[in-house]
Amino acid sequence: MTVSELSRGEVIDLLTRHRGARIPSDASVGAWQHALTGYTAAECHAALLRLGPNARHATPAEITNSVDAARDRAVDTDSETATAAEDETDGESEDEAATGDQQRRREAREPGKGQPPLYAPVRLDQTARAAQRECYRQAGLRGRRAVYAAMGWDRDPDADPAASRSVPCPFCKAKTWVACSPLTRNTGGVRDTRDPATGSHAARLARVKAKAALAQRRHDNDTPEGTR
Repeated sequence: MTVSELSRGEVIDLLTRHRGARIPSDASVGAWQHALTGYTAAECHAALLRLGPNARHATPAEITNSVDAARDRAVDTDSETATAAEDETDGESEDEAATGDQQRRREAREPGKGQPPLYAPVRLDQTARAAQRECYRQAGLRGRRAVYAAMGWDRDPDADPAASRSVPCPFCKAKTWVACSPLTRNTGGVRDTRDPATGSHAARLARVKAKAALAQRRHDNDTPEGTR
């Protein structure tokens, strides 16, 4: 799968325009560039605009989460539109359907008509879309660690609330991207504590770290020597 990457100029434009930063260092630009792998400059600009005043302190995770949510809304809208179009077609009479077939055959005979658009959008099924999102998410997790290291932030990048919810909680049964409940003891009598920084149970954080470690090993195995 080919993953797009912002150019250094686009990253500098993002940081200076929305975050009010001075010209960042090469290390910072490279870290942000890696963190936003798989996202276009237009999507990142739109995400920062949606954040409003909070854009000045936005992290890569907040930008990528906003873009992912916008992509999901777009796909849902396309699905609803396609379903409505199918319902209208099913409601046509046989005469109307025949007229439509004649019209399509007539357009196909005329030059320049009946041809697919030059830049037809690619429609992914649910499995491919989930795999694509997971690829982008893992790239974002690796990039966020690089950004935190380059910026010299003391906060643990893996303690990001959004990242801690990237898997379901085995303790309180919270679904993916849903915050953990205040539960400290489940029906089986098992106790667990919630991390004060993320609000997630320790069992959930352990699962997040295990999944991130597995993804990192796979990434290292797929990366040729000398390019890491």
